Amino acid sequence: MVTCFTLISSADAQTTNIGTWNVGDLIYKLNNHYTLWAEVQTRSQNLYSDFYYHELKCGAFYNFPKSRSSVFLGGGRYTTYNFSGNFKSPVSTEEFRIWEQFVLNNGYNHLNIEHRYRLEQRWINDNFKPRLRYRINPTIAINHASIVPNTLFVSAFDEIFLGNANPHLERNRYYIGMGYQCSSSLAIQTGFINQIDFNTLGGQKDKSFIQTTIIFYLDKKTAIKEGKTNTIVD
Repeated sequence: MVTCFTLISSADAQTTNIGTWNVGDLIYKLNNHYTLWAEVQTRSQNLYSDFYYHELKCGAFYNFPKSRSSVFLGGGRYTTYNFSGNFKSPVSTEEFRIWEQFVLNNGYNHLNIEHRYRLEQRWINDNFKPRLRYRINPTIAINHASIVPNTLFVSAFDEIFLGNANPHLERNRYYIGMGYQCSSSLAIQTGFINQIDFNTLGGQKDKSFIQTTIIFYLDKKTAIKEGKTNTIVD
């Protein structure tokens, strides 16, 4: 699978070496309506070397179980370091972000389609830059009708990032991968992410990553019992 991803990346002349994108999530469901969430991420320019970015964020969901939808309020800190080296100082970009989002899930047999709408308020090196994001995320459960313990699944998404200044289309990010819901307390997922950033001159720059996600559930009464997906990558 990694070899296949490497060949796809090499076909795009814009793409540099494949990096790594590592995600750890912690989810605690208080009741049928309220869920707490925290996440840490690190990213590297090359495979597990030259780490240049990390983020730490948290928030809370309010769930509408009957409509399979939720609203969310979150915030986080995002730090980008100089290249090359691992988290090499000085810091090049420091960002603080608050966001609100709405998520709607549609199910069709083994297939779940998640629509995520997000409004962000960002302060990047003390400059305010709001942004709107939309992500569509289909997930297919392979060996069960929905994602329950001991379920293998395939997931993909495409997300666009819209800003209030030129270029209004700031970024496009797509992902394809596989995951396994190990138990009510643990899920793992791995795949390929490509991220394209657009500039004011009409050009673009893209970067590819091998992404790995580990999700821990502190309470067994989690969304997996409702057949929802576990793709939370920012």
